[in-house]
Amino acid sequence: MKLEQKRNFEALLGDTFGFVGETARHFFPTMLRVNFLYLLVVAVMAFVAFSSGYADVDFLYKMHGTIGWWDWDELGMGMNWHPGLAWWEMALMVLCGLLLLVGGAIFAAYTPVYMILYRDEGRVPAFSRIVAFLCSRAGRLVIYFLAMLLLMILVAVVCIPVMILLVLSVVGIAAIPFILLAILMLSMLVLYAYLDQERPDFFGAIDLAWKAFRQSFWQNILSNGLMYLVTAILGVLPGMFTSLVGDDTFSAGGVYLGMVAVLAALVLHFAISALYSVNVGMIYFSSRVKNEENFYSM
Repeated sequence: MKLEQKRNFEALLGDTFGFVGETARHFFPTMLRVNFLYLLVVAVMAFVAFSSGYADVDFLYKMHGTIGWWDWDELGMGMNWHPGLAWWEMALMVLCGLLLLVGGAIFAAYTPVYMILYRDEGRVPAFSRIVAFLCSRAGRLVIYFLAMLLLMILVAVVCIPVMILLVLSVVGIAAIPFILLAILMLSMLVLYAYLDQERPDFFGAIDLAWKAFRQSFWQNILSNGLMYLVTAILGVLPGMFTSLVGDDTFSAGGVYLGMVAVLAALVLHFAISALYSVNVGMIYFSSRVKNEENFYSM
């Protein structure tokens, strides 16, 4: 499949599923290999939590969040349940937290890196090429997530009052999902542009992402919104795995059942989240073709 080509609304959706279907046998197994560290840390935490009675499946399932970040409120609640943690347990918790942050960043970057290499090489990229690419862009990943953290704080300061006004107006409530969707899509477009290294700096990547976002605005926002809705519906499936584990989690053999349930839910979550990221990638690569056409037509 040629990634850099103009697409209409139907093509954005069709090529999203088409790309996943075409590369699935390589895309998903490679995803598990690249995110092995993340899965290993979650497995260790699940084992410690279940074997020590520190948490249940719901606690661990909520902990990895939407793209791998911890829910600190849930973590704090878990610590309050067991205030007598030993120093080595606290150290292990901090270490696992740092490893999960790194793993979450790698997971978020996996699909953009895979699609960029697929475009450059014209075929599915080898595992070694993906790892080498991630290593070469490690500094950019750190800058991206630190910069996005600061930007999100500024966006929250601006958007929260606006959303309150929209809620008070009643009619404006319908605009809130579009605002949140636009913020999410823009953040992903910036990641694609920054890792693609078409522009050398972070603000140059923001400029490219903004241009991609504005081009065919309604087509992009509707296709991306529909894809987000699909992934949100599919997102209930990981919870089905964790619901299989009941009060017998801490009985003999129940610890391993809990570990399997958490890992199965996380792997399924990986696959569902990647579908959304592929759709953003289609929007990004389509916008590059339009940018080139606009440049040569000047």
